[in-house]
Amino acid sequence: MAKTAKKKVRKAESKLKKLVAAIKDSGSKKDRKRAEKAAKAARKDAKKARKAWKKSRK
Repeated sequence: MAKTAKKKVRKAESKLKKLVAAIKDSGSKKDRKRAEKAAKAARKDAKKARKAWKKSRK
Protein backbone atom coordinates (compact mmCIF):
# COMPACT_ATOMS: atom_id res chain seq x y z
CA MET A 1 0.00 0.00 0.00
CA ALA A 2 2.70 2.47 0.95
CA LYS A 3 4.46 2.04 -2.38
CA THR A 4 1.38 2.82 -4.48
CA ALA A 5 0.55 5.79 -2.28
CA LYS A 6 4.09 7.12 -2.72
CA LYS A 7 3.77 6.68 -6.48
CA LYS A 8 0.54 8.68 -6.42
CA VAL A 9 2.28 11.46 -4.50
CA ARG A 10 5.11 11.57 -7.02
CA LYS A 11 2.69 11.58 -9.94
CA ALA A 12 0.58 14.36 -8.45
CA GLU A 13 3.63 16.52 -7.71
CA SER A 14 5.11 16.12 -11.19
CA LYS A 15 1.74 17.02 -12.70
CA LEU A 16 1.67 20.13 -10.55
CA LYS A 17 5.18 21.15 -11.65
CA LYS A 18 4.17 20.85 -15.30
CA LEU A 19 1.08 22.97 -14.74
CA VAL A 20 3.02 25.68 -12.92
CA ALA A 21 5.45 25.80 -15.85
CA ALA A 22 2.50 26.04 -18.24
CA ILE A 23 1.11 28.99 -16.28
CA LYS A 24 4.43 30.81 -16.44
CA ASP A 25 4.81 30.60 -20.21
CA SER A 26 1.16 30.81 -21.26
CA GLY A 27 0.39 33.88 -23.29
CA SER A 28 -3.33 34.46 -23.26
CA LYS A 29 -5.43 35.17 -20.21
CA LYS A 30 -7.83 32.35 -21.06
CA ASP A 31 -5.02 29.78 -21.16
CA ARG A 32 -3.59 31.02 -17.90
CA LYS A 33 -6.96 30.89 -16.14
CA ARG A 34 -7.50 27.32 -17.31
CA ALA A 35 -4.00 26.28 -16.22
CA GLU A 36 -4.44 27.93 -12.83
CA LYS A 37 -7.71 26.10 -12.28
CA ALA A 38 -6.04 22.81 -13.17
CA ALA A 39 -3.11 23.63 -10.88
CA LYS A 40 -5.48 24.26 -8.00
CA ALA A 41 -7.07 20.86 -8.54
CA ALA A 42 -3.62 19.26 -8.83
CA ARG A 43 -2.51 20.85 -5.56
CA LYS A 44 -5.58 19.44 -3.83
CA ASP A 45 -4.85 16.04 -5.38
CA ALA A 46 -1.22 16.14 -4.25
CA LYS A 47 -2.26 17.07 -0.73
CA LYS A 48 -4.72 14.20 -0.62
CA ALA A 49 -2.11 11.78 -1.95
CA ARG A 50 0.44 12.88 0.66
CA LYS A 51 -2.14 12.47 3.41
CA ALA A 52 -3.00 8.96 2.19
CA TRP A 53 0.69 8.09 2.02
CA LYS A 54 1.28 9.25 5.60
CA LYS A 55 -1.74 7.28 6.76
CA SER A 56 -0.56 4.13 4.99
CA ARG A 57 2.80 4.27 6.78
CA LYS A 58 1.26 4.12 10.25
